[in-house]
Amino acid sequence: MASLLQVSALLALFSLATATPVPAENKSEPCAFNLPTSYAALGDSFAAGLGSGFPVDDDIECQRQNGSYPSQLFELNPFNGNPSSFDFVACSGDELDDVDAQVVKLAYKKFDLITLTISGNDFGFGDIAEACVYQTLSPNVTDPQQVCNAAFAIGEAQVADKAIWDKFDQKLSLVKSTSLNKGGRIFVTGYAKFFATPIEGDACDSISFFPIPQLAALNMTAANRRRANALTVAVNHGIKRSVAKSGSNAQFVDFDKLYEGRRFCEAKNADDPIGANNPNILFNDLTTVLPVPGVADVAKQTPGLKVDITNVLQQSSVFHPKIGAHRILAAELNFRILLDSVIPRSGRSRTQKVAISDVDFKDPSTRCTTTIEKEEIQRRAMAETAGVTQEVLKEKITQSLGAVHVEIEDMSGGCGQAYSAIIVSSLFEKKTTLARHRLVNTALKAEVAAIHAWTPKCYTPEQWEKLVAEGKVAVAPGKETNGEVVSGTTA
Repeated sequence: MASLLQVSALLALFSLATATPVPAENKSEPCAFNLPTSYAALGDSFAAGLGSGFPVDDDIECQRQNGSYPSQLFELNPFNGNPSSFDFVACSGDELDDVDAQVVKLAYKKFDLITLTISGNDFGFGDIAEACVYQTLSPNVTDPQQVCNAAFAIGEAQVADKAIWDKFDQKLSLVKSTSLNKGGRIFVTGYAKFFATPIEGDACDSISFFPIPQLAALNMTAANRRRANALTVAVNHGIKRSVAKSGSNAQFVDFDKLYEGRRFCEAKNADDPIGANNPNILFNDLTTVLPVPGVADVAKQTPGLKVDITNVLQQSSVFHPKIGAHRILAAELNFRILLDSVIPRSGRSRTQKVAISDVDFKDPSTRCTTTIEKEEIQRRAMAETAGVTQEVLKEKITQSLGAVHVEIEDMSGGCGQAYSAIIVSSLFEKKTTLARHRLVNTALKAEVAAIHAWTPKCYTPEQWEKLVAEGKVAVAPGKETNGEVVSGTTA
């Protein structure tokens, strides 16, 4: 998956091209983009963004929040419309049967883009969290694990119930037929597994997620985690099947793959396996300090914590994505919208898609066909990105990441300022490609947000030395100094 800021930068590039006016006397073909102009977000608490930010309206029950992936996606602005073209009707606690009411709230309007996350409540996700993760001791319960097993059994039976999946098919069909424009697209997300691959005897095996150990009924055992993950996988398979049957204008979005390495109970986080306030863990826990309700008044704080675990919103936000998780999903959707929005130039059907790789950032003629358009786009793009240079990027990378080698190539063209980079730093040790990109993009947040395309390639010193030794990269002679900007190329 393209890194977050790379995706955002690409989006800015395409949005700029699309928004550029074409003079009336110009009869040539305009830039070839077909971005959505209206957006509706439907679904449950995962779509509403419970636990991700601040409320966007007065609907206390639905808890639509500004950290949600729909809100962040709209703020990324892949649309030609305005705020009135965004209808956010997802509602915390909603099930499949509530989709009809959400469609009614849309007043039977039609939209170019719809996102949908639904069915988690139909399969008892919340009940399982209550029974297996946060269950407390009770004099009326002699075997807490049996309570947990019962919750799992209900969820598993529901996943196996064909009637529920038939209902999913029906609700998806309803949304499409009632609310989706002809030629529009709908993205249906799955859910993410809550736990890293369970290992018997790992750090989570002997602890409880309930923050007062004396009251905790169950430890977060590997067996329970394994069962929870399996249920999520089964739900995702079902959603994917329904979407596949729905037609080419519906796409399944694998929410789960975006969470790799950032779940509860990651082996690398043995010192803090829950990671309630670790930004690299993407789920909220009962002790996570949320934007709302935030740090509790001292008199209401649970002993040893900064929050009040009796607060209803604090409780209902558990096992929901943090704002960072929603940001990643918004970027994934953003990227897919871009791929679907590029349309060919003359000689091909406007519905025939073109790969992003066919768009040459150095050659605006692949997108825009008139000199007037090219000059206007270039003028606007460069006006917005003044001050971000190779030297600025080099200095920031060297200082922030301790880079031992930096190569930056200026890829700027008619549609804006673009750079590719090779960065070698020991900070990339033991990090995935996505984690490395996040590290770079965090360090360069302001700079990358100001330009239109940014493609970093990140290596550890050992990886880079191996590439050089094998002749797989070409480095300009005499430019192997620390942090030097060169215009080398990769083989």
